[in-house]
Amino acid sequence: MRGLSVGFALLLAAPTGFGFETCKLSFPPARGMTQADVWFADTANAPKAVLVLCPGMNGDGKTLVEDSKWQTFAARNHLALAGISFSSPPPQLYSDIGYTFPEQGSGDILLAAIRKRFGRDLPLLIYGFSSGAYFTEMFVNWRPNSVMAWCAHATGRYEDIPKAWPPGIVSCGESDGTRLGAALTHFKRGRAAGSRLLWVEVKGCEHQWPEKLNSFVQDYFFSILNPSGNGIWIDVETGKNLTERAAAMQPTMSGWLPATDLLQKWTTLNFK
Repeated sequence: MRGLSVGFALLLAAPTGFGFETCKLSFPPARGMTQADVWFADTANAPKAVLVLCPGMNGDGKTLVEDSKWQTFAARNHLALAGISFSSPPPQLYSDIGYTFPEQGSGDILLAAIRKRFGRDLPLLIYGFSSGAYFTEMFVNWRPNSVMAWCAHATGRYEDIPKAWPPGIVSCGESDGTRLGAALTHFKRGRAAGSRLLWVEVKGCEHQWPEKLNSFVQDYFFSILNPSGNGIWIDVETGKNLTERAAAMQPTMSGWLPATDLLQKWTTLNFK
């Protein structure tokens, strides 16, 4: 091992079945945490950003960075691929202590891992499910200038006083009864604060991380990375196109898509 500082450990890279090597950076857990690992897949030699995947409660990021679809997407878009393996005792998480709260230390751990791995700060694309969505949306509110775009799926919480956020998706399954209301509130409060957000209510989905949403998020992130215009505004209940002025007049009912060709895919997620 070379260049290791006191305070974390590096698991040597290992090849996956898809040709990319993976490695793990381990850090001393912050307050309320029992594990603080960040996994990486070497999908780009000189990445222009890092795609960070955040699993559900106390989940393992290793599985995510080894996924062939995420590796392929990252490689094609010159992105590094990372997955968090953070954990905290559930009673502490329910008491607002632990890794889902980046300002308590987990956010600095993620940023330090990226800095150590690539020798510099990089912009983030961040996507999380359930407790990983908690971390995602709270990280975005904590460090909005570090994030290019994001998606929080099935979050179950909302920000009381949102900042100006980068473009993002707030999504939830239409049958996820314990999460849907709070997720929708998070979207509406963010839109009321002026952020370019999109609401996705996944048809036929309960509390799960559906593959069809993953595909849409990849297309959304691609459009953010490769802008071709100003995007479009839509009514999130009907999918009807709106002018920017009309969207500003009804912010909590309007959403922003970075590319027109995403509208049909959004419609399929919401209504079919």
